[in-house]
Amino acid sequence: MAEHLARRPEVGRVVCLFPPIMPVRRYAFPVRAQGINTKLILLHCLIRAVSTDRAPFRLRRWVNAQIIPVLHLFLRGLGLRGDNTVLWIFPPLPAPHIDSLLRRFPDCPVITQVVDNFMARDAKERDTLRDLAVEQYRALSKISSSVVVGSRVMHEYFSGLQGQPILMENAVDSRFIAEASELPCRARGAAPRLGYVGFITERTDIGLLECIARSRPDWHLVLAGAVHGILPESIQPLVSLPNVEYLGHVVYDELPGLMASFDVCLIPHKDTPLSRSMSPLKFFQYLGSGRPIVSTPVAGVDRFRDHCFIATTCAEFISQIEVAIRVTTTEASKQRIEAARTETWEARLSDLWPKVQQRFGR
Repeated sequence: MAEHLARRPEVGRVVCLFPPIMPVRRYAFPVRAQGINTKLILLHCLIRAVSTDRAPFRLRRWVNAQIIPVLHLFLRGLGLRGDNTVLWIFPPLPAPHIDSLLRRFPDCPVITQVVDNFMARDAKERDTLRDLAVEQYRALSKISSSVVVGSRVMHEYFSGLQGQPILMENAVDSRFIAEASELPCRARGAAPRLGYVGFITERTDIGLLECIARSRPDWHLVLAGAVHGILPESIQPLVSLPNVEYLGHVVYDELPGLMASFDVCLIPHKDTPLSRSMSPLKFFQYLGSGRPIVSTPVAGVDRFRDHCFIATTCAEFISQIEVAIRVTTTEASKQRIEAARTETWEARLSDLWPKVQQRFGR
């Protein structure tokens, strides 16, 4: 999103401020800046652990408290002011940092963008992200010029709060748009290669993937993505299977080539309130690859039923994978790619930008 906003001629500069992190080095300036290009800058706030009330730690606590004032001076030095700046917020974020920025840029229009519904995270145990989302979604809806949401579920929720949210699903980066081609398994005369790309989280149906791998030991299953928010050992029974290859984190620029090696792309998300509120980024990337997609009925896939296969149980997934391989042709691959060309970030922002500009006023 930031990269594509920075490419727009009417945008002077995009500055991304990420949540606070612990620095690797013992001594570091409280703000770390990374210039991607002349119009895109990434900023990281650095915080220090504070464990006691002794004098050195009181000093460190005071330094932590100065991060936002230092950041404010840094942003002012970049030329950001209330009359030329939009605060584009992705909640939930640490509340003090949002509040401090809003106080220091009181005249800025605010856009709140909600891609996933963090309120829908598991309520059985205390969850900081969920608690922040419950508080911040309502508060930010009151002060935002525009609320941008990624699914119809969240559109309905914010319609009840703010009145006129803008629905904008995720999209595909143009580097993921491939050339139509035959399935690799046909060219190789080998067993199919199935692929899953993305974080392995609480929404990933690990049991479903394990069932597919055990039921078809001749199929090769590739998992590409870091384990996030769950215990790493929870995927051990899956990744220890001989026909499963776990790559871990894969560099973003390498993903298009990896997807080209798949015969079928998988979205094995559990059907939960969280998955029903999502706009799965991987779906649009898969679509751009031209490969057939087999997915659970998560939010966002319904309008692409002509270009994907939907299943719920393990038996249905296996059946749909077999159908996808059997019926997919180079022409079907071309049709998926053409559908993806209308779902790019450029297309999304061309549609979004006039809508939010109308709400900025001058």
